[in-house]
Amino acid sequence: MITEIGEISGTHNSYFKMWCSSVEPMKRELINHRHPDFEIALIEKGSGVYVTTDGEKRFSAGDVFVFSGNELHYITETGNDGLIIKNMHFNSRFLSASCGLINKYPYICFNRSDLFNCRITKSNAENITHYICNIENELSKRESEYEIKVRLLIEQIFIELIRQHNFLPERTKNIDNTLSKITDAMQYIDFHYKEQITLKEISDYIGTTPNYLSFAFKKQLNMKIWDYVTLKRIEEAKEKISSEKSQNILNIALDCGFNNTANFNRAFRTVTGKTPSEYRNNKEIIK
Repeated sequence: MITEIGEISGTHNSYFKMWCSSVEPMKRELINHRHPDFEIALIEKGSGVYVTTDGEKRFSAGDVFVFSGNELHYITETGNDGLIIKNMHFNSRFLSASCGLINKYPYICFNRSDLFNCRITKSNAENITHYICNIENELSKRESEYEIKVRLLIEQIFIELIRQHNFLPERTKNIDNTLSKITDAMQYIDFHYKEQITLKEISDYIGTTPNYLSFAFKKQLNMKIWDYVTLKRIEEAKEKISSEKSQNILNIALDCGFNNTANFNRAFRTVTGKTPSEYRNNKEIIK
């Protein structure tokens, strides 16, 4: 069962969302679960196994997991007591509205140090857990300026990750002026990924060449630009498949920026490990 806690939305889609999942004891096969948003998860109750880019991670109540955009993560097993987990997703545009550290380093949403462990055990996660609980409280009460407070709390989490958990990639100490252009390119994609956009359109928008854009995007975000476009389209498709039961797959594919079902099915399976029909018939309990 999924309980929505709250979200902060932009012009076209959600920048930030938080929810709680309650899951019965289970085991399931690994699928290639990834998405463009940064994710922070708090294990509130239960135990199990998370498969991550760094391998299998056993977890228990109080542990916190942190996943960069496009990073593999999937819970394959929960213990006899089931599982209660709180998740937060947010994208770099949500962070770029802040005025502190994250505004300088938005690409840390897609990069992390090799020294960073995506699992932070309960004994080391006290401060982060405190910030997560405060975010939940802000989203629930929705008092004046709560959106600003949520951003500040997310920045506090990043500062904790950097200071105490070796999160910051070494290369961020020597960032160059390509960052603002990559941020602008991501914004263009976020607004136009449902359309038949081209690399030239994006590069013209940010005032550079297609070759330079491809090179800089991969360097800064550790992924190809079209991988990012595909992830955005598949996330949109997953929402439509789950919420628009009467909508056929072809229409969903076209609405999300794909020009035929063959390309859509191939991309969907690559990202989720399932076909669109399989996903519709067996919607995940844990996102």
